[in-house]
Amino acid sequence: DQVKSLILAGHETTSLVLTWTMYLLAGAPEVLARLVAEVRTVLGGRAPGPEDVPRLVYTRMVLLEAMRLYPPVPAVTRTALAADDLDGVKIAAGTKVSILPYVTHRLAEFWPRPDEFDPERFAPDKLEGLEPFSYLPFLLGRRACLGEHFAMLESVVALAMIVGRYQLTRSEQGKIDTRPISTLRLARPLMMRVERRG
Repeated sequence: DQVKSLILAGHETTSLVLTWTMYLLAGAPEVLARLVAEVRTVLGGRAPGPEDVPRLVYTRMVLLEAMRLYPPVPAVTRTALAADDLDGVKIAAGTKVSILPYVTHRLAEFWPRPDEFDPERFAPDKLEGLEPFSYLPFLLGRRACLGEHFAMLESVVALAMIVGRYQLTRSEQGKIDTRPISTLRLARPLMMRVERRG
């Protein structure tokens, strides 16, 4: 079941993370410029190797922030194994409980300017200061996503290779709403013009 989940879920969630990232970068030229500068400095025009991934720090920050705003799985349901009390709310054993990363990731009590795309939130020196359980694109605990580490590895490598080689520009403007199914899809296609970087 876990191998099947990795095969079936991994391709769509990663492609959605990359798509939402491109959508956000199209509206944040300063973030894109810094990202491209890091990729050029670290890779120098070549494909990334295993030793490069830890050096693509800002690339990872951009992806983590994109997943804060657009988590690939916006909601999950769990069944309470035993009775519990969550901040005064009684939960009986067997109750279905919804966990909503899309909502949690946008709560102003945890995230100043919650709707703003700001990769600096995930600078290495700020990670320890994150409120526990305020960021869960892969969930947490025993039922966390099996593919978290693989997804981050392939997302960092893919994003670095894409922005290092190509300039992507939106061919139409305007906000794109979400279309949550089991994953957080775009309500309409993201149309972009692709040009090779000089």
